[in-house]
Amino acid sequence: MSPRRRSATVLLLTLLVGACGYFNSYYNAQRRFSEAERAARRGATSEATSAYADAIARAAVSYRKHPDSRWSDDALLLIGRARFAMGEHEAARAALGRVLEQSRDRELRAAAAIYLGAALVRLGRADSALAPLAQGLTGAETGSELQALGRLWLGRAHLDRGDPAGWDELATAAARAGPLATEALLEQAARGIAVGDSVRGLHALAQLTREEAAESRLDSTLALVRRAASAWGGTRTAAALPGGEIDGWQSDTRTRVGLERALLLASAGDTAAAIAAALTAAERSAGTISGQARELAAGWLLGVADSIGDLVRVRAVLLPAVTHEGALRQVRRVRTLDVLLDRARGGQTAALFAAAEFARDTLRSPGLAHQLFLAYADVGASTVWAPKALLAALQLAVESEQVELRQRIRQYGGNPYVAAAQGESPDPAAYSAAEERLGRAVEAVRTDAAAAALAGDLRVGRAVAVLDSLRLLARTDSMRLRCGSLLDSLTLHGIRADSVRAACLRSDSAGITRFLAIDTLQLRDSVATRGARPKVVRDTLQAP
Repeated sequence: MSPRRRSATVLLLTLLVGACGYFNSYYNAQRRFSEAERAARRGATSEATSAYADAIARAAVSYRKHPDSRWSDDALLLIGRARFAMGEHEAARAALGRVLEQSRDRELRAAAAIYLGAALVRLGRADSALAPLAQGLTGAETGSELQALGRLWLGRAHLDRGDPAGWDELATAAARAGPLATEALLEQAARGIAVGDSVRGLHALAQLTREEAAESRLDSTLALVRRAASAWGGTRTAAALPGGEIDGWQSDTRTRVGLERALLLASAGDTAAAIAAALTAAERSAGTISGQARELAAGWLLGVADSIGDLVRVRAVLLPAVTHEGALRQVRRVRTLDVLLDRARGGQTAALFAAAEFARDTLRSPGLAHQLFLAYADVGASTVWAPKALLAALQLAVESEQVELRQRIRQYGGNPYVAAAQGESPDPAAYSAAEERLGRAVEAVRTDAAAAALAGDLRVGRAVAVLDSLRLLARTDSMRLRCGSLLDSLTLHGIRADSVRAACLRSDSAGITRFLAIDTLQLRDSVATRGARPKVVRDTLQAP
């Protein structure tokens, strides 16, 4: 080979190697850009940012080494798009403007013009964005994703300028299924809520929760749902959410939408519909979100419960989710109430008072607590605590029941609880003694019930029949109840309690004295509190 031909061959190989090196560098930049786009669609922001930065670095190296090559414009466009995705809009504008200055490729120019317009919108220069966006739409292929992107940003530009033509542009972009449709619908929903346009806002939300590609933007969607509910109410907003399946969405995601719908219905006061929606949502998956749905449904059921029989349904709702901590905790609470009622049926009347307070304060079941306080007032009508139970029931009663309850309370004239509720000064010694005795009895029986519920199985026992059987017991076995009240007030347990109960049932007062130590019967020295105003339990004693 002649020296001249050898030199030409070396030059050609050098050019080819350089071109291949440049192309490989640009190819790697493009690959990292594609990875960044996929990460962004998944919501992996940190991963996307890292990949965008890497793509920019690789493309910049290629552009600097070969600014006049056939791929230099592609590298600039990639840099501009990556800068835009990272929120660096001024840097993106500079790179995209450079593409328009030097490129003659129709497709590249269309893309650069549309992204330039988008950058200008983000920079608050909507007026300046109209021209490049129009230019880009002219060069974009009809029906393409690029054209839909141009419509999206043109819609934003028009609306930023106060031009209602932007709504039509957003609707056109939303008609093309995929991530861009999700963006257009989110924009419609957000702007509809911002200007109080419920028709557009709720319609966009309804479409979002039926758009397969919107699953990755669920957090944004639900945030808009809550804003819409604040503006237009839970009922109207819930109607925009699907009550059934959502094609293409994972089970947990569908459950989240159903649970949000249930929460909206509950906030609007439609508890029955909220319970049904929560249970429907719970059946779509078996994970943590399903347990949360069942826990909420059970809580709402307790909130409207007005009979002991409702505990059976609450238990049935919770049991499929006992692996969920919240649901298991609620099951244990229901079981604790059941144990308290069983103890009351065995003669520990303080357990019935404890059950009423537990239903009100822990289970948040005012209707059930109301029934239990009334039951205690019937069973323990002769005790000093009966009017306290009636006062508690009065606070939970509907208006139609309050007159009768007040009449019953007036029959307990001179009772320290009634005196305190009426704003009078009760006898401090009597009030303090009654509170101390009840407090000891309730605390003891609640501790015992909680331990029994934790150690036993999760079934609900004979709770349904407890109240009726207790009232029957009050009529037919008053001695047994009096003995139970005695033990409650003394907080006795074990063999000693059994011995005292047996002596009491035999009316053996000497036997009772023999089994009791003197200090057990002594109450706190009332002299120490004489003249002091007793501490009133506000939630129970405050007259409505």
